[in-house]
Amino acid sequence: MVDLFSGDFGYTLPLMDVGGYPITLSYAANPTMEQEASWVGLGWSLSPGSVNRNLRGVPDDFSGEEIVKNFSTKPNISLEFQWVLI
Repeated sequence: MVDLFSGDFGYTLPLMDVGGYPITLSYAANPTMEQEASWVGLGWSLSPGSVNRNLRGVPDDFSGEEIVKNFSTKPNISLEFQWVLI
């Protein structure tokens, strides 16, 4: 609640849990002169969480459509030189 180093007050209110994802309302005291109030108030922030999806290969919900892969590679060109001494 109170930071022992700086003395700033901070508090987090858990509002609700949506399918295992918490939604919280947090407060941090000591706003700066340049800080603007958010739509929940000065020093307050609403954290709705996030859902991220990382994809490696074929997704889990793949339904069998055709997969097209495009590869862009440079052509492999090899040159041979013969040195002639005169």
